[in-house]
Amino acid sequence: MQNIKLTASGRGATPVPDFFIDKFMIQADGEYVKIYLFLLKSFYAGDTDITISGIADRLEETERDIIRALKYWEKNNVIKTEIDESGAIVSIDFSDGTGDASESTDALKCAPKATEASLKNTKSSADSDEFRELILSAEKYFGRTLRATDVDILLNMIDNIGISYELADYLLCYAVERDKKSMRYVEATGIAWKDEGITTVAQAKEHLQCNNDIISCVMKAFGLQKRNPGTSELDYIAKWRDNYSFDVDIILEACNRTMSAINQPSFHYADKILSNWHEKGIKSFSDIKKLDDEYNESLKKSTHSATKKSTAKHTTRFHNFDQRDIDYDDLERRIAENNTKKYGDT
Repeated sequence: MQNIKLTASGRGATPVPDFFIDKFMIQADGEYVKIYLFLLKSFYAGDTDITISGIADRLEETERDIIRALKYWEKNNVIKTEIDESGAIVSIDFSDGTGDASESTDALKCAPKATEASLKNTKSSADSDEFRELILSAEKYFGRTLRATDVDILLNMIDNIGISYELADYLLCYAVERDKKSMRYVEATGIAWKDEGITTVAQAKEHLQCNNDIISCVMKAFGLQKRNPGTSELDYIAKWRDNYSFDVDIILEACNRTMSAINQPSFHYADKILSNWHEKGIKSFSDIKKLDDEYNESLKKSTHSATKKSTAKHTTRFHNFDQRDIDYDDLERRIAENNTKKYGDT
């Protein structure tokens, strides 16, 4: 195999530690890697005016994404943060990745402390620092102390469902953003994502972006792009995409047929179309065409049958007798012969 020679012609360079490339370039989430490299570049470039919001804007991430990444890197001893009395991060120190994880500083120490009631019910993974940090994050996101049942749900997600700590933290954030401060909702969403093969934050973001694209397309197809969808409308879209597993093109076809049929947007009407297609096993446009052809053929037969019945129903008595061919010349001749025999010639 041909060797590749590496050269550099541009100015400016950011040295990346070998341990980071060897270990974290492979196993770490791509978003986390991006944030770390940006911080590293900022350090070597001498940038001193760095803020969480500034980083988020520059990388087109949310502030929670930035903080989540910092927590990850601090947990793995790649960085160490220092916070002030208000809980704001005031400094970030780059380490060599060889420190003791138990000595790392929590980038979210501003979160309320978990109560003894929250912690005494936990087992297995609950004894780890990672799980304690997850509880702290959950209490910060929800703005309340977790109940014992909430902690049990979190523990089940980690130990039994197999959701990673990073994804569990993202799930909590996602639930709060949708105004769903319920641990049952977090658990149900986590199970659904697990069933779909979503195991990382990056995959979750891609899934949600795809879902957002479908929502946008449906609202546009219905001429409703100037407003946000309601809860019931989001439920319909989730049903079509997640339960029925329809591609966006199939969903939009149902929306277009709805507009053509009743000249107004109706999620209920579109749902009837898509539910029928789901029952019929529709998977593609070719399946829809076949179903349409079958329907049109059935409609033609029923129309033809109805026309025959209508014609038979309106038939009069005059038309009911069997018509016969009569030779009137022959009839007249036989009448004349009969009169000659009866009366003789006159």
